[in-house]
Amino acid sequence: MSNTWFENPMIDGTVDGDMLMINDYIGTWHGERDEHAELARLIGDNPGRPVVPSEFGLCEPAFSGGDARREQIFLEKMEAYRQHEEIAGTIYFCLNDYRTQMGEDGEGKYRRRVHGSVTMDGQPKPSYYAVQRECAPFTLQWEQGQLIITCRRDLPGYEMRGYLVELRDAQEKRMGQAVIERLRPGESMKLPAQDAAAAAVYRPTGDCAGIYLIKEMRR
Repeated sequence: MSNTWFENPMIDGTVDGDMLMINDYIGTWHGERDEHAELARLIGDNPGRPVVPSEFGLCEPAFSGGDARREQIFLEKMEAYRQHEEIAGTIYFCLNDYRTQMGEDGEGKYRRRVHGSVTMDGQPKPSYYAVQRECAPFTLQWEQGQLIITCRRDLPGYEMRGYLVELRDAQEKRMGQAVIERLRPGESMKLPAQDAAAAAVYRPTGDCAGIYLIKEMRR
């Protein structure tokens, strides 16, 4: 795992491995650089090898902008990573704030890094829901009274089995549900959703993968 490739790629040790693990803090720790150009250079210099951005995110108070900027950075990075099939996966850093002797916030044993989309006591920040949505293996669209569920072909790309889709009305009452038996990357299914106001999607474990408002998916 490398934290210095953007500064000196000629001597960086990550290029000696089978998989390139690159911490990507372009825009913060690594300065203002062209994200797309740097990724293209990294991939072009190492043809045929998978790349994993092993850290990306925003650390407060070292950098300003708060959670709104954290969400912006997350979305911009994911959009860039999805344009390169050589990027085999990503590691968002990080889900939660944490205590550390390197923390820029707090004092003594309570020093911490405000780096997460969840507080240290487990409370989600607004950016958490963007992370939840973008790390799910599907996208949702609403079109002509139907809910279209598509299994992603980009990051994260894996087939869906046993997911549950629950349609809700404006009072959040359940209107109906459907089980996704199997969707491979790139495949879609449609559900009648004429009067639905929201859709909740649950993983086979029962964990919620997101609640999506129909009005935000209208074309």
